Amino acid sequence: MSEDIGKLLTRAELEEITGFVQPKKQCECLRENGIFFIERKDGRPSTTWAHVEHPLSSRNIIQNLPEDQPNYGAI
Repeated sequence: MSEDIGKLLTRAELEEITGFVQPKKQCECLRENGIFFIERKDGRPSTTWAHVEHPLSSRNIIQNLPEDQPNYGAI
């Protein structure tokens, strides 16, 4: 499937992946699972296999770590 990674999912594929036929429910499912999509003017979601295979929710996210401070307790 690597050759299809930039390919848009068909309506049938979106139904199979989300388990929903209604576009509104498909959008909810994709959103809940961290899969990037664009909501078209007709309300249907549009996304690629790349987004399905690498959802935003599983990407490395840089967290705000506390700044390094000296350990005054060690003095």
